[in-house]
Amino acid sequence: MAENNNFTSRPMLIFIPDISGFSKFVNETDVIHSQHIIEELLEILIDANEMNLQLSEIEGDAILFYKSESADSFKDLLNQVRSMYTNFHSHLKRYEHDRICQCGACSTANMLKLKFVIAYGDVGISKIKNHRKLFGKEVVVAHRLLKNSITPDEYVLITDEALHKYSTENQTIDNIKFKSSKETYDIGEIGFHFASLQPFFDNIPQPTIESYGLNDSKKIILKSEATIEAPIDLVFNVVSDYSNPLC
Repeated sequence: MAENNNFTSRPMLIFIPDISGFSKFVNETDVIHSQHIIEELLEILIDANEMNLQLSEIEGDAILFYKSESADSFKDLLNQVRSMYTNFHSHLKRYEHDRICQCGACSTANMLKLKFVIAYGDVGISKIKNHRKLFGKEVVVAHRLLKNSITPDEYVLITDEALHKYSTENQTIDNIKFKSSKETYDIGEIGFHFASLQPFFDNIPQPTIESYGLNDSKKIILKSEATIEAPIDLVFNVVSDYSNPLC
């Protein structure tokens, strides 16, 4: 480990969940609602952090997590992926089930996908006031691998170095099956293994009335009637505007 007053460098895990389709989602749909939905999803991913990963920064549609040397196993990594992935899609399923807004952002949110890139190696940490910035080859490798030719829309990708570090035996869950592959970038050839997350998706239940803490679907929680003297389009826009303090 090298260290001075400006930075430290040590072996670290790099863990990046990335929301696929983010750019198209924002550019082609309602900006305010799409921003609200993406913020919710990023918060859900952060809240599902069960491995005590350190948050380096939020990179638009992705979150850069890292963790120093630990006793985590390959199964721990997969459980972390499953937790974030399940919470992400459970929220989208529930959102699709209950949304009242028909704007482009709200009606197409269920088309967003989630992928994970996991790498391991020497990573430097530069301290700039109260902020920590990661740098080094493995950080570059992880970000290059976010752009690849893998066919599944949703997958977990782990570099050969990370697999060697964490996989002491053939540990897997929910029939997640890994395949070997490689990509060539400006920094050279990178070997990795990847697996589709479809088995995780298949185990996510559909929203039910019980998921809201209600046992009787006919129970009336709140009932109110009022006549609003305004155009229906204006009323709907106000009710469905998440940034409106009246909502």
